[in-house]
Amino acid sequence: LKEYLHLEAAGGPFNPEDMEKERQLQAYKEQNRVLSESIVELEKALAQLAQSESVLKSREERFRRMFERSREALLVHDAKGTILEANNVSLNLFECSRGELSGRSIFTLTSAGSRRQFNAQIKALQPDVTSRFESAFCKPDGSIIHLDIEASIIDKEKGIVKLKARDISGFVKTREQVQQNRLLSSLGEMMAGIAHEVNNPLGSILLYSELLLNCTD
Repeated sequence: LKEYLHLEAAGGPFNPEDMEKERQLQAYKEQNRVLSESIVELEKALAQLAQSESVLKSREERFRRMFERSREALLVHDAKGTILEANNVSLNLFECSRGELSGRSIFTLTSAGSRRQFNAQIKALQPDVTSRFESAFCKPDGSIIHLDIEASIIDKEKGIVKLKARDISGFVKTREQVQQNRLLSSLGEMMAGIAHEVNNPLGSILLYSELLLNCTD
């Protein structure tokens, strides 16, 4: 009706085809406007995505630098125990290459005597809680090293665990020697006590024996 009145006011004859063309033109302009706005929104979203990817990449690079520069051994493994990452300190600690550690099960590195306890500690981990414990591990050459471990979950959904380890083999050896010395000292004191308890009646027996011999003479 608006197009009809417009044409009548302009003094031209009413033509249905012209009105349809005008309607299509207006619809095309509206679609073009909506499309232009959608393109602008899409460009904004892509810019935000690129910025987010840049931030994530920057954080990942910073984490990687911190991971490699750590003075302590760092190992990252998944829920099955498969080692995903290992820093240079870990490689030096176990005296092996990155390829020898990556993809290997962390549980195969633990000594037979510590495997069950280590497995129980990992299964008992809780999000946002760091668990600290000692465990014995095996090097590829079969030698045993004792590690002080701090374990924490860094990805709850995927079950990713980070281990921070320090070699305390020297401390453990010293502690075992101290415990052994204390045990030997306790045994010595016990033996001395037993000897004292035995000597008392023996002394009495010897004294009475001498008295009996004197009386006999």
